[in-house]
Amino acid sequence: MIRPFAETDLAAVMELWLASNLQAHPFIAPSYWAEHLEEVKSLLPQAEVYVDESGGVVNGFLGLMGQGEIAGLFVAAHARGQGIGTRLMRKAKELYDELSLSVYEKNARAVHFYRREGFQLVEKREDPDTGQVEYRMRWAKSRVDTMKGGAKMGPIVYVGQKNTMHSVIAAAVCNKMAQRWRLAGLCAVSAGLAVQEGAPACAAAVQAAREFGLELSAHRAQPLSAGLIERAGMLVALNQADYDALVRLVPPERVYLQESGKDVSAGDVWACRRSVDQAFDGFQDLWLTLRGSV
Repeated sequence: MIRPFAETDLAAVMELWLASNLQAHPFIAPSYWAEHLEEVKSLLPQAEVYVDESGGVVNGFLGLMGQGEIAGLFVAAHARGQGIGTRLMRKAKELYDELSLSVYEKNARAVHFYRREGFQLVEKREDPDTGQVEYRMRWAKSRVDTMKGGAKMGPIVYVGQKNTMHSVIAAAVCNKMAQRWRLAGLCAVSAGLAVQEGAPACAAAVQAAREFGLELSAHRAQPLSAGLIERAGMLVALNQADYDALVRLVPPERVYLQESGKDVSAGDVWACRRSVDQAFDGFQDLWLTLRGSV
């Protein structure tokens, strides 16, 4: 349950703050966090803080300062992998149309999480207190009209390289879920950055998809054209390299990173089965992002 911070949470929140910072930042001397403990404790009452609690235990908390500045988002080690960070971030997105934060470059886990949540890198700088490189990242609600009341948006375009495997699978899963959830205004297509136009989906992808009730045999690869970019409601990259390529073509707020796992051989059926699984999980995260954009 997410609720506003109470004074009785102070000890648990500060313990979590210290433990999380020590664990996430082994590249910074532990004394730095200990020295700042009392300062953070004194600032906490001035912040907008929400905690995730279950059974009387604080599992995570979100701290906001000013207008949408995320001062910190922390999840206890024992509670990770349960969606608590995502729920806390969803709370922040409900409260503000724009969010910003600072995160150390070496804190790869956090950087990955914020990118998945739609945050874009806007500045790279050195923290004068630690000498470490930190990122300034920003999120803004998309102007895409999503599917409330069946309102239509441009197609979601899943982008890969050859457009014969992962991007094809992800688009098929999106369309299947839109049908299952009766999202009349949502549809998906796929395209590639380096395609052999007209190439079919690879045999492994076709076989794996059929096991999940998806049919890819009619697919033919298409390039990511200027016209398709213009019509797209959202562009979805399935790995960091493709994401970086897309944000060189369009504003970052139009691109969503939905990682589908490691690149694998086109003949690997097992990997394509895994890609289908990940596409179903990824769609749920994407749908939460779209709902938060309304």
